[in-house]
Amino acid sequence: MFSVLCHQLFLYANMMFKKLLLLCLFYVAVLPVQGQWLVWFADKGAQQVQEAARYLSAKSLQRRCRQHIALAANDLPVYMPYIHLLEQQNIKVRQTSKWLNMAYVEATEEQVALLRNLPCIKKIAKAGTAMSTPCTFQQAAATPFDTLTNSANQLEMLGLHYLHANRFTGKGMVITFVDGGFTAVDEALPYKHIYEQKRVLATRNFVTPGRDIYKMGGEGEHGCRHRYY
Repeated sequence: MFSVLCHQLFLYANMMFKKLLLLCLFYVAVLPVQGQWLVWFADKGAQQVQEAARYLSAKSLQRRCRQHIALAANDLPVYMPYIHLLEQQNIKVRQTSKWLNMAYVEATEEQVALLRNLPCIKKIAKAGTAMSTPCTFQQAAATPFDTLTNSANQLEMLGLHYLHANRFTGKGMVITFVDGGFTAVDEALPYKHIYEQKRVLATRNFVTPGRDIYKMGGEGEHGCRHRYY
C-alpha cells in the first residue's frame, strides 16, 4: 500500500514538474528580448550655446579663454526631456554622451521601432558586442621603467615626439585615459609613483558601473599584460 502511494505521488510530482517547465518555457518565449542600442538625438533641444558655461569647470573655461576656444553645442549636456521621453517608454538609459549627443540604452525591437518615428531622434544603431578572451598574467621581474627607451616607438607612431620637442609635455594638465580596463595597473611597478603621489583623481567604469577597473581580468588587460612585483 505504501509503495503504491509513493508511486502515485511520484507520478503526480512528475506531471506538475512538466507543467511548470512548459509554463517557464512559454514565459521565456513570449518575454521581450532586451537589446543594447545607441540612440543619437537631432539637437540639444531648447538649450542655448551660451548656457554651456554652466556645465564647464573653472579650469576648462580658463583653458578655453587662453586657447581662444569658443563654446559650442557639444558642450551642452544631452537634453533631459529627451532622456525622460525614453524613460517614459520603459527604456533603460545606461549612459549618455554630450559630445556625440547620444544615449546608450537597453530596449526591445518594438520599443526601438517606436523611437524611430520621433522627430528628436536622428538615428538608432545596434550597439556592438565586445569580445574578450581570458588572460593569464605573467610575472615579470621588477625592473626600472625607462620612459624614453620603452615608449619611444609609441611616441613616434603618434607623433608625440614633435610635441615633446616643442615643450608640450602635459605637465600641470588634468587628462583622461579611456580604455577597456586597467587590470593590475595599481599594482604595477612603472605606475607606482603615480599612486604614491595620489595623482589619480578618479576612476569610473562606464560599461559596468561599480565594477573595479583594476580587476577586469582578460577584459581589461590592454597594456597591462604583465604584472610587476
